[in-house]
Amino acid sequence: RGRMYGYAGADIVFIESPETEAEMVEIGRSIAKPLLANNVEGGRTPILTAARLKEIGYSIAIYPGAGFLAVAAALERVYSHLHAVGDTNGLPAQESYGFGRMCELMGFPEVWEFDKKWARKD
Repeated sequence: RGRMYGYAGADIVFIESPETEAEMVEIGRSIAKPLLANNVEGGRTPILTAARLKEIGYSIAIYPGAGFLAVAAALERVYSHLHAVGDTNGLPAQESYGFGRMCELMGFPEVWEFDKKWARKD
C-alpha cells in the first residue's frame, strides 16, 4: 500500500507500526519517497537514531508522546511529594519550571508592558 501511495504521488509515506529494524529497512528499500518514522516510547516500532533512520531511508521522525509522557512523570513526582509532605516546600528545584520563568515563557512581561503603556490613567 505504501508503494502505491508513492506511485500515486504522495509527498511522504508513513507505514504504521513496523515492529523490527529489519522491517524498517525493507520499507526504506522498497519505497522511493520520503518516509516518516513515528517514534513512541514503549510502542511497537523500534526507536532508532536520527543517523540510522536517514541511512535506511527515513527523512522525518516524530515523537508525539515524548512531551506528554515526560509531563505525566513530572506530575506524578510532584503530586507524590505533595501527598507525602502536605505542601510543595522542599520540592527539588529541577521539579519546577518556576512561576517567573513560566510567565516569561508565556510572554507576560510584554503583556504587562503593553498594559502599563495603554492603561487609562483616570
